[in-house]
Formats: sequence, C-alpha cells, structure tokens
Amino acid sequence: MGRLCGGTKSTTSVYQIFSSLLLVIVLSGQSWGILNVEEFFPDLGGDLTRVQWAHAVNSQEELLRAVEGTAMMLEADILMGLTPGSTVPEPIMAHPPNVTSNLSFKGFLATLIRENKEMGRKKGMKLDFKDLGSVEPVLSMLEHELENNDLNFPVWLNADVLKGPINSTKEPINGTAFIRLAKRYLPTATLSLGWTTRFGSDDINTDPSNPNLSRINGRRSGYTDQNVKDMVDLISHNWDGPLTFAVRAGLITISKESGTQLTRLLAETLVMDVTFTIWSAPDDPVDTKKLKNWILMQQGNLYIDLPFDIDEGPLILPERPLGRIDQLQSSSSRSKPILTLLSVVTAVAVSVQN
Repeated sequence: MGRLCGGTKSTTSVYQIFSSLLLVIVLSGQSWGILNVEEFFPDLGGDLTRVQWAHAVNSQEELLRAVEGTAMMLEADILMGLTPGSTVPEPIMAHPPNVTSNLSFKGFLATLIRENKEMGRKKGMKLDFKDLGSVEPVLSMLEHELENNDLNFPVWLNADVLKGPINSTKEPINGTAFIRLAKRYLPTATLSLGWTTRFGSDDINTDPSNPNLSRINGRRSGYTDQNVKDMVDLISHNWDGPLTFAVRAGLITISKESGTQLTRLLAETLVMDVTFTIWSAPDDPVDTKKLKNWILMQQGNLYIDLPFDIDEGPLILPERPLGRIDQLQSSSSRSKPILTLLSVVTAVAVSVQN
C-alpha cells in the first residue's frame, strides 16, 4: 500500500510539472512544431484563397525579393546539383534542366528560419521536389531543425507522383517512396501531391490530326476517373497528415467530367485536413469563369497558387470549333467581363447566409 501511494504521488508530480511546462509555453506565446497555414496566418480568417505566393524562388536574388515582399508562402524547386565552386552534389534550388544554382537548400532553409525567428517576417515554404534523390537529405535537415524548434512555420512537401492528363509521358517521382520518407521524417508537414501533366505549351508536339485535340492543345478529358482512383489508392493507409492535391487550372475546366472527378477525389480521401491547390503555367489557356464557378463548389477547401491574377486572366485562347461542344461555346468569351474575386467571395457569403 505504501509503495502504491508513493507511486501515485510521483505520478501526480509528473503531471504537475508537465502542466506547468505547458502553461509556460502558452504564456510565452512560443510555437512548437510545424504550423499549418491557417494557424500561422490567422489574419486570413480561414480564407485560404487569400494566401499570397512567391514562385520559383530558386536563386539568392529571388529569395531576397521574396522575403522582403508580401508573399506568405515561398515556392521553390529542389533537385540534386551543384553550387558555384562545389564539386559535391547537394540539394539545390533549381528547376530542370538546370542542375546548378547559387542557392543551396541549406542556405534557403537558414534564410527562412532567420526571417521568421529573428526578423519577424512570417514566411512559409513549399518545396517542389524534382527528383527522388533530393528528398531524404532535405527531410533529414528539416527534421533536425524541427527538433531544435526552429521549424515553427508552414512546410509543404510537393511532388508529382502519378502520370496524369493529358496522357502525360513525363515520369513522376515514386509516390510510395516519397510518402514513406515524408511520414518517416516529417509527418506533420503538409503533403502536396499531384500528377505529371501535358497541357498548353507542354502539348505542342501532339498529333494535330487527332480529333480529340483542340487548337488549345488540350484533350477534352482532363482529370479522369482513373486519375482519381490511382491517387486514392496511393494515399490509402499511407498518409494521415495534412494533405493538398495540386491540380492544374486549365485541366479542371476543360471538361465537366474533369471538375466532377476532382470533387469526388476530395470526398473519397480519408484524411481530415485535405484541400486543393490550383496551379498553372503562365501561358496556360484557362477559362477563368468556369474556374471560379468550380472554386465556389469547393466550399473554401482550396488554395489559389497561380502566376497570374485570377480576376484578369488569362482567358481562353482562340480556337477553331472541332465539334458540338466547341460550337456551343460563346464566341464572345474575350469580351465578357471577368468577375472579380471579391464577387466570388461575396457570392459564397450570400450562399452561406441563405
């Protein structure tokens, strides 16, 4: 009985110490561990479409511009390569076919930690992996900083892990290996998964005699049922942390089925914190009116990571109708006024109130 009572007192003391430590952390306002975007940027009010992005932060010059600007999330590409004067490959910030850069990942990471911790500039990172070889060394460095409590800002790990529309021939990163490494080293990071795609200027070498192609170089299928099935199968039982699906804007609206299949993807993913991230190449043909309508249907579960203002374009590029679907399209699409993003947000607010 005496030993039992002594054990109870010891346990009580442990709980008291633990509770005191938690109280100190709360009162000091310190953040421990990776934060998601909503936690890190409370001024967003939960509206993820308001996140501002910096793209292709792959050099020291671009990094300086991004940290001094208004961007909240810094997107950068990563692969194994060389920095000036070095002969030993390491993770660098570069986009293929480039294999050299004046910015290593080590330097990129150190800058973001300093800006957040010492300069008071709130910046998160989205790391777009271009090869599997860079994944583990990068995650190992991130894990080390997390253990030092220096990684208390949003961290996204992005990769194209499956072949996607339109019959993309580009090889994806091994999805199973990518997810396994992310779960091992950084399970609280946001995993951003997408498909390799062939669309717009990526699709210039396709057969022009194929009746399934339009003059905007896009097949009418977009994202398919098989694309969704492949992604659900890949994620199932492999990842239960924060998740976002990277989807190409022009392929969302190229057909009604494409948008419908993506909406189904969100419903079938057995993850609590799941969103879309809409991206685009600068010269992609995008039907912004249809895109905004699709955005409304997602009820706020998405980020808009576009290299152009969704309120200003780009519009659909002119094309010659090839079938009944094309003939039904309005020939005056360029002259129609584009709804402002404010009107989209207002429409959502009205629908919620009603």
